[in-house]
Amino acid sequence: MLSTLFQLLSAGALLYARTLVQTGWLRGAALILAVGDLITIPFSFTVLWQRVREIEQGELEEARKY
Repeated sequence: MLSTLFQLLSAGALLYARTLVQTGWLRGAALILAVGDLITIPFSFTVLWQRVREIEQGELEEARKY
């Protein structure tokens, strides 16, 4: 969750910096980096959800032993 916040902040900073720069290639690079940051967010939540489910299933299996 904290990494998602940092990703959103960095994407926002890149998009803001993009408005300050007049050079074409630098504006494009900032946009690509910002989009790259934002694309990883859903995958991070998917992996986090899967890990939580694995932990819950492991706890249930351990409880069944007793």
